[in-house]
Amino acid sequence: KREFVISFIFFALALLSYLFLDKVGPFTGNPFLDAAMQLVTTIGDFVSLFVIGILLVVYAFLWKKKALKKQSLFFLFAHLVNSVLILILKTSIGRERPILGVEDTASFPSGHASQGIFTAKIFGTWYPKFRIALYTFAALSAFSRIYFGLHYLSDIFAGFGISYLTAAFFLVLYDHYVMKTQRKSS
Repeated sequence: KREFVISFIFFALALLSYLFLDKVGPFTGNPFLDAAMQLVTTIGDFVSLFVIGILLVVYAFLWKKKALKKQSLFFLFAHLVNSVLILILKTSIGRERPILGVEDTASFPSGHASQGIFTAKIFGTWYPKFRIALYTFAALSAFSRIYFGLHYLSDIFAGFGISYLTAAFFLVLYDHYVMKTQRKSS
């Protein structure tokens, strides 16, 4: 399927960047870009995306948006599972960050890249008119990590590959179980 091809491309890019082009960044020094990248990196982390998911749930319940309610609850669950998977991989692999001592978690795979591509794939599938904006934000969030020297390029591509595939898996589950249940009750 297309998702496997795209994930394979991300994994191939991760391997190529690991072998030939891994160390890039940091690029800091421009106050405007530093501030912009800090905003992007903050919005792109697990907590921020989880809070956005919770806000979507609250909005869906208050304004009785049934489809959004199911989607946002499913997203929160899937997002949590994806995050645990990435955390297990980070802990198991234990790759040090390019700039040591900046953050106390491991570098590989990038959590920000993972969260960004996961969110873009899920919501971009459900809401295609926002797809370009979602994928653009995912790319900016991932680049912000290289910008600050917190990740190698291979960390980013590996995070993209893992979470793109994970998101595709969860979308199949959503279509099969959640939508099937909805069609039966109609």
